[in-house]
Amino acid sequence: MAAIQFFPEQKLLQSIGFQHRSPLILIIPTLAEDGATEEEARLDAACVGALRTIFSEYYRERYTRGHSQLLLINMFHEPLRNAMEHGNRSDTGTSVVVGIWLGSRGVLFAFRDHGDYFSRAEVKKTYESRTLVQSTRLHDPGGYGCVHLYKAAEDIVVATAENTLYATYLLKDFS
Repeated sequence: MAAIQFFPEQKLLQSIGFQHRSPLILIIPTLAEDGATEEEARLDAACVGALRTIFSEYYRERYTRGHSQLLLINMFHEPLRNAMEHGNRSDTGTSVVVGIWLGSRGVLFAFRDHGDYFSRAEVKKTYESRTLVQSTRLHDPGGYGCVHLYKAAEDIVVATAENTLYATYLLKDFS
């Protein structure tokens, strides 16, 4: 198996105060578009729970309930689901590769699907300009899921050559 590599812009790593060499790499199976099975829902909950533990252990008292909502739902779950639905086209035989860099000032996420979603120039323009796009889901046509990412992210960069979305979240004081 080939090594999974990400190549984030140096400014993204510097903005979060990253001091280490390698990100945490997650390979997450694509969930079916028509809703998760019970097993898939458990896997999804376990993944989010594991990340909550990693973040709370790493950041200790600086990690609050407010951070949990922003990091795990807005910064992690929304782009993950977009990669599954739009990039992998809900093909349950594929996965999304996620990179997570933990820094002294925040977190950098990277999302890569098996399709070409993040390699498209129009997707790059949409995300980086933080343009709202109507949901393409027929069963839930009102969703503007990316707005949650836009509100929480400090920086958003789409690296089309890597087919990867990068987004930084800086820890803020919620007290």
